Amino acid sequence: MDQTSQVIHTPTNRANRQFLRGALMSSALPNGKITLIETLQNYPTPEVHVEGNRLVEVVQKISRVTERLPKL
Repeated sequence: MDQTSQVIHTPTNRANRQFLRGALMSSALPNGKITLIETLQNYPTPEVHVEGNRLVEVVQKISRVTERLPKL
């Protein structure tokens, strides 16, 4: 979560971990899937900064984690 919140964060870098957790949960709740677009849409601030040069690495890590989760 800490690494991801360094890639997707608020302009002021405050409460990044909490905001990201909420956005990920909101993205996953309807169908159990997390997408980048839904996560950005659910981010609780009007402005979100994305560090594009590190984004692919984080998406790959998230994919590996979600693949290990049990299917509901």
